[in-house]
Amino acid sequence: MSAGPYTYDLDELGRVARGLRLLATDYETSQDDYAGVAGALGSAQVRDALDDFTDNWKKKRAKQTSMLTSASEALDRIVGNYREGDDGAASALRSGQ
Repeated sequence: MSAGPYTYDLDELGRVARGLRLLATDYETSQDDYAGVAGALGSAQVRDALDDFTDNWKKKRAKQTSMLTSASEALDRIVGNYREGDDGAASALRSGQ
């Protein structure tokens, strides 16, 4: 689909939306489990730094997951609206309206 100097590939936008959804799901289901290696860290200072990092990452990951989900939903709506408009215009042209 094109509008002025721009061309839109709705199938590709749909694939991007699905990719964003998949990435959001991966973020949601990822684990911060480093218990298996905690003993190998050797230093309480390193363990504390890793604890701080994972706590901060959990917060950031939640925000990023929300943003990815929102972007995916927005792209899905955009693609749906373009397709709906295109289908409506094509139908009107076929019926002579």
